[in-house]
Amino acid sequence: MEFSQLTSPQIKVQDEQTAHQDLLKSNLPKSKLFAAMLDGANQHFKHHAYKNIWLGINKLALIHNAQFLKKRSPQQKLCAVLKSDAYGHGIDIVTPILEPLVDCYAITETHEASLIRQISQKTIIRIRPATALEVIQGLKEGLDIQETVGSNDQALMLGQLAVTNKTRIKIHLNIDSTGMGHDGYSSNLKAWEITLNQIEQLLMHPGLDIVGIMGHLPKSGDVDTQAALCKVYDFVEKAFIIKEKFNLKNIETHIFSSAGLLRSHEIPLEIRCHLTMNRVGAALFGQKSFHCEDVSSLRHVMNACTFIADVYTRYAGEQSGYGGYYTVVREKEQHALTAGGWTIMPREALRGDSNDRGIAPIKLVNEQGHYHDVLGNPSMNSLACNALSCNGDYLLSRNDPVFIMADPAFVPGQTSNTISHYVQSPPSRITTTLGNPYYAARFIIEYHE
Repeated sequence: MEFSQLTSPQIKVQDEQTAHQDLLKSNLPKSKLFAAMLDGANQHFKHHAYKNIWLGINKLALIHNAQFLKKRSPQQKLCAVLKSDAYGHGIDIVTPILEPLVDCYAITETHEASLIRQISQKTIIRIRPATALEVIQGLKEGLDIQETVGSNDQALMLGQLAVTNKTRIKIHLNIDSTGMGHDGYSSNLKAWEITLNQIEQLLMHPGLDIVGIMGHLPKSGDVDTQAALCKVYDFVEKAFIIKEKFNLKNIETHIFSSAGLLRSHEIPLEIRCHLTMNRVGAALFGQKSFHCEDVSSLRHVMNACTFIADVYTRYAGEQSGYGGYYTVVREKEQHALTAGGWTIMPREALRGDSNDRGIAPIKLVNEQGHYHDVLGNPSMNSLACNALSCNGDYLLSRNDPVFIMADPAFVPGQTSNTISHYVQSPPSRITTTLGNPYYAARFIIEYHE
């Protein structure tokens, strides 16, 4: 059966399950990547309902990124940041892959720690302040979450909960010496003595153990500037004072996230040697929104796929897409509409003038590796694109598979000359917006180059 015939009138569709089993058995193009996606989808849909967005998690790409980031700083621990359901990739999917490659995990939600604990007993750090209810839930489940504190009120609340539950809670002191500003003990000269006195109080608390000192740079591309160097130096200096003054020499000290680790060679060794751990999330999953040479070595972990539901004609002067941002200039154009499931995508994703979440414009990529321009904003259930590829070599048809922001390294038939407009943000950046797995089928793909 040809793929283009799947929805033809001659085919009797008994039920949705039968129809999609036929789809997965059909004569689709067999490129390496799409074949891997198809196989993963086939296995997934044996046990789960069919969905129009497929997110294939490339196991080898994730392993490559973790190994590459570890080599960037082999003397320091690698902490995998799995907040927002592992940046949309699925904690339950990526944790087993990362377990032998990382030293610990960072989360923001208690349920994320619960998912990790089903697989790993390694350290879990919550990298934001927790509410009392979140901490109580973690204690009740025995998750052993190390909490971040930026004030003594927060720390004493944790300590009281620990004492009540006859345990001790490990904490990381968040020292705000970098200009982040919204949380953390002040390192300002006027407040520094107060901060030291507060830390001393915590050392005597029967329910608390200080196990780390952390910070966070407010801008991911800020690492190599002189101002950022001063912030990092100030953090390291303050951390050194705390460790020496209170005999905490063996605790973790961490400030660098993905951008910081990728550009850590720009930080003098005498500063870097005082840091014991790096927290990586975006780089781990192949997001390339960092301005540094090494970003090209990262591989996108998520490959997203959907299908063209319809192709229609628009004429010169007509508008297309939500918001009317695109106006047809040719005599006539063929436009294509993808099937539903786009609730994972924020509407401003496609407009530079409202790009307030840092999500770059996207394109669709056909199975031969050619780009198609997306037209206007996506609605909640569909997305329009130009049926003719950007290079004019390919015209999409109904039921054609298309990749969403696919990595050029993983697009079959692609050459380096064709990638002039490749967008850096992978779909994982978009799925984080809602972080709801309901709208997409996620599964591991075994893809070999």
